[in-house]
Amino acid sequence: MIHRTSKLYKSTFYARNPKIFIVGFGRTGTTSLKWTFDKMGFLVGDQHRAERLLPDYNNGNFDTIIDYCQTARVFQDTPFSLPETFRHLAEAYPDSKFILTVRDSAEQWYGSLVAYKTMKFGGKLPTPQELKDSVYNWKGWYWENHVGQFGPDETDIWDPQMWMNAYDAHNREVKEYFKDKPGRLLVLNLREPEAFETFCAFFKVKTSLDGFPHLNTSKTQFISNL
Repeated sequence: MIHRTSKLYKSTFYARNPKIFIVGFGRTGTTSLKWTFDKMGFLVGDQHRAERLLPDYNNGNFDTIIDYCQTARVFQDTPFSLPETFRHLAEAYPDSKFILTVRDSAEQWYGSLVAYKTMKFGGKLPTPQELKDSVYNWKGWYWENHVGQFGPDETDIWDPQMWMNAYDAHNREVKEYFKDKPGRLLVLNLREPEAFETFCAFFKVKTSLDGFPHLNTSKTQFISNL
């Protein structure tokens, strides 16, 4: 019998059950994918526990993030969707699969982001100080998350071009990195008619689900490809 802690066991287990990383920016359907994987029986990482790794990301300590990935099979959002994390994950888990979730355009994505943040902060976009004072995971987490991507400059933190440039750059870098690694990256727009069928084919799964759910704070609807 091969012991569970042996290198042979681990290499065999992960070859059969490769890690799956959802590396698209928030507001691209990452929560819907998380829900889908969970319903299909995949072990999904605890999001809040992962978000507490933000200081490690900001300090360039990717070893802690990589070690955390031993806790589950599927991971999404912070810190996995932040720039550069995907490179470290791909090297640490050479058999892993990646999903880059996207919207129709950077403009559409930014509009969704603004609408979500406006809703979260009482009908208006938060100021830097409001991000620093807000409590999520800990006081100031939202500001630390912003600084990790854009730096500490507090002027015009919602500049559309800044955000859209970041979105386009991240998507471009992910695609470029995996262009010579066939079978490891799925670029997925959940709103496309064949998205769910493409997703199931990529992961070779069969399911009774009809499509991806569209999840927000007020309702759940299914995006059916039927």
